[in-house]
Amino acid sequence: MTQETQQEQTERTEMERKTLFPLLAPVKNVAPVQKRMHSLFEKASGLTESIIAAAIEVHRDKGPGLIESIYEWCLTKEFELRGLRCLSQKIVVITYKGFSREEPLRFDMLVEDCVLVEAKAMEKILPHPQSPTPELHETVGYPDWVAHQLP
Repeated sequence: MTQETQQEQTERTEMERKTLFPLLAPVKNVAPVQKRMHSLFEKASGLTESIIAAAIEVHRDKGPGLIESIYEWCLTKEFELRGLRCLSQKIVVITYKGFSREEPLRFDMLVEDCVLVEAKAMEKILPHPQSPTPELHETVGYPDWVAHQLP
């Protein structure tokens, strides 16, 4: 970029800032905010295809109409058959500023110590699962989640 083009762009950006946010003082020499990925993100991303395939296999075998605990048990067995480690129904420990508390809150399954899986038995498929899992995965510190709805 040439010096003139950079200067024009800076002036245009400053004019837009003044128009949109007239009361804010200009911020100078601030590095852009970078969102850091969780250290297990790549591992979790690599597992989601296998996890979804396992859930589809359980659904094909068992079909609709069972309770969640049956689907969860079958899914843990399918993970074992696929060589994936899985913890089931572990109590969540909540920490806050050095304090910790065990809650009666449990997650359904934790696959390979990095992906939380929530099994949901539903009468019909909803566009967005009504599940605490997205918030729960952040609470327990895991980078990814998979909610599988079983009609």
